[in-house]
Amino acid sequence: MDKEIINLISNWKLLRYDEMPNFELYSDQLISIAQKQMEPFSIVDSYQNVTSSMVNNYVKAKIMKKPVKKRYDKDQLAILIVISILKTVFSIGEIDEGIKHAINKNSYEEAYNNFCNLIEMSLKELFLDEFTEKNEFKDPIALACKSVASKLYVQYTLMVMREVENE
Repeated sequence: MDKEIINLISNWKLLRYDEMPNFELYSDQLISIAQKQMEPFSIVDSYQNVTSSMVNNYVKAKIMKKPVKKRYDKDQLAILIVISILKTVFSIGEIDEGIKHAINKNSYEEAYNNFCNLIEMSLKELFLDEFTEKNEFKDPIALACKSVASKLYVQYTLMVMREVENE
């Protein structure tokens, strides 16, 4: 595997809830931060940047709260990051349902930080062959994260295979 990809995945760490800005964000700031969090996903051809249209659609669909005076908070940033990652595998309806389920059981902070741990672990396990002692994949959120990582790995592998065929 490409050393650049190995380096990217091994060093990738999503912002945790308490590391997010403690002030409200304008749309362009929100998108910029979310986009930066998506760096590993940009390794495949089919990756889509986070856009203001996407954010507007998530607000209209009531997956994200409306901004207050055109400003977004930490909860909205966390949700945008989760949606941006999970939409590579799941429908918006499924993501909305999963988010609601997760925040009904935990705070935004706990649910988001748990998601961060699971997606990082899943990508590292798949891309770097890391094995964790307690790799419990019966939890629906853990399964969703495993699906995202698996799909990304398959997309990357197919892209590399196409490149080799075209040489």
